[in-house]
Amino acid sequence: MWNEGVAQPEHLARCPRTAEIIQSAPQCDVADHGRTRFSSILEARTRIPPHTGVTNARLTVHLPLIVPPDCGFRVGSETRQWIPGKAWVFDDTIEQKHGTAPTPRVRS
Repeated sequence: MWNEGVAQPEHLARCPRTAEIIQSAPQCDVADHGRTRFSSILEARTRIPPHTGVTNARLTVHLPLIVPPDCGFRVGSETRQWIPGKAWVFDDTIEQKHGTAPTPRVRS
């Protein structure tokens, strides 16, 4: 939806209500670390290996919308199951990994 603070019109047009909600929230601009917001679909049996972000100048929020059973997420030493509609906010510089079950799920 936004990449390094630059609006992506084709993506914003796909979900105008979500864009409106995001734009109405307080914003924080950090030089060289612009705002980035996106949605993604993880295909069945997807495994994203352990990784970290590049800065703790911002927080990461994952909000799962459609979740089949047995989808997990780990940040640091804490592992959780995805719960539809329940966000998890974390420091992206802490190691994390994600995994899905046999059917796709959406995260934002």
